[in-house]
Amino acid sequence: MILIGLVTLLTKGYTQLPYKRFAIENWCGISQPQTDPTPAITPFYGINLRYSLSPLLALNLNYGLGTWKNGNDNIGRTFTTPYYLFGFRGQVNLGELFHFYHLTHRVHPYLGLGLYRIQFTVSGIRQREKDALVAKDYQGGLIALPISFGIRFYISPRLDAFVSAEYVLHNSDSIDGHSIDTRVYNSLNNPDYLLFISTGISWKFGFKKQKGQSHMEWTSPAEEEEAVFQQVQNKELEAGKKIDSIGKMLEKQLYYQNKTDSVLNQLQNRIQSLENRPLAVDTKGGGDTTSSVLLKQLQKDNDYLTSEVKALNEKINYFLLGYIPKYGKVTLTQETELRLGLPNTQAKVIKKLPKGSILEYTGFVTKGELMNGNPSWYKDAGGNYFSAGATNNPNPTEK
Repeated sequence: MILIGLVTLLTKGYTQLPYKRFAIENWCGISQPQTDPTPAITPFYGINLRYSLSPLLALNLNYGLGTWKNGNDNIGRTFTTPYYLFGFRGQVNLGELFHFYHLTHRVHPYLGLGLYRIQFTVSGIRQREKDALVAKDYQGGLIALPISFGIRFYISPRLDAFVSAEYVLHNSDSIDGHSIDTRVYNSLNNPDYLLFISTGISWKFGFKKQKGQSHMEWTSPAEEEEAVFQQVQNKELEAGKKIDSIGKMLEKQLYYQNKTDSVLNQLQNRIQSLENRPLAVDTKGGGDTTSSVLLKQLQKDNDYLTSEVKALNEKINYFLLGYIPKYGKVTLTQETELRLGLPNTQAKVIKKLPKGSILEYTGFVTKGELMNGNPSWYKDAGGNYFSAGATNNPNPTEK
């Protein structure tokens, strides 16, 4: 029950993901038992079915076969042991476990632990120097605990390659026939531990509904979560930079606005000063009239200050708001407001513009106040603004 609960916990959240989960693996390699007579290194072959419970865990059903034999040693005895094994092995993806998956997009190191049943037949248990039979042929079986380390290599969406080293623990001394040897120099209770070194190919597959999907072993929700977190951090940094930029823009805009107000105040004071000056006498005309000199001066001052205000507004448009002069027409897709002089909701509303209105514009800004996420505003011939997001062309820079 504890094991089932642990597996459920570790695989929670992956059961509905549409990834391929199965793989068939063919493998071959070399094997060497730890027998009392020096063993020979012999080949073995196998096949297994692997099912990925999650990107972290996989379960293998294994089948393998081969033959163990003696090598040359001082004991001077021969044996031949054909065998086959079957069982299961769990695998843990180390990249996912220790979060170094960013280094394992194409390579997966893993650890395995399982349980095997090994069936074997020992024959030819003889003394080489005398060619004498030591014991009869013997059939037996044992329960073994395999501990493995391997590396899996991604080749394609369908194929992987792998290499593996597996050490198998058990308590039998019968693989070489030693435990049934009647000679007095025999050493009992010396388990014949096993070593397997193999390489192979995995063919990955899933059900029809998973066609085109990746195999779960090569996905990493933890990595995806970290990538999403990194994207959020990047967006926060970008938003912070934009806020700083907007803050600096508003500081400049406030500076120019204050300067504009100062110029307008100067203009107003100058007009009031001129209006309060006494009228001059036009002696040639024969009556009291407003001096033409004062009128010319007033007009000159007025023209100068008006040009200053215009220049300041142009600076606000060009340098702060990203103004682009361009003539065109747009149709309103919703009711909106025409704002006086500035592309933001703090500017005075001149009038409501009904949906369906066709409006001419002489340019647009790309750094106005965000309206539903859109910073673009159109400018009409009167120097007033309406939001581009309310028109049939909300992104004027694209057309």
